[in-house]
Amino acid sequence: MNRILATARMQLVNTQTYVWVPILVVTGAFVINWLIFAIIAGAVGGIPDQDETFTGASQAPLWYFLVIGIQSLTLTFPFSQAMSISRRTFFLGTALITAGAGAVLATVYTLLRFPELATNGWAWAPTCSTSAGSPTAPGTRAGCSSSR
Repeated sequence: MNRILATARMQLVNTQTYVWVPILVVTGAFVINWLIFAIIAGAVGGIPDQDETFTGASQAPLWYFLVIGIQSLTLTFPFSQAMSISRRTFFLGTALITAGAGAVLATVYTLLRFPELATNGWAWAPTCSTSAGSPTAPGTRAGCSSSR
């Protein structure tokens, strides 16, 4: 187990790869998409329909993790072999780091859900209510107005 943890620590020698760049990717994807929606809202004179404002920007970190998975094999694996770390230990240590990074990303997305709900879709979703004044179910358009 010590060799697996040492291999996992070896992956974290460059903290930029697993810590700072994923934060930059998530923040950059959010800011760029929010600015695009602001430009669209300014150009059309209102807020676009919520069903039309999906971008898929939340996938950006997943693609980044695919790239660093490939890079860990091509950049770190030869170094680990030179340090007499077995292939099995390298795989388990890298899998441990990847699982940890996935858990952190899942936690970040879960925590970002709360401000999204509080702002009704990052303040771009139309205000919806039924005749009784209560909000409608997500995905329904009955009683929605495009005003803020």
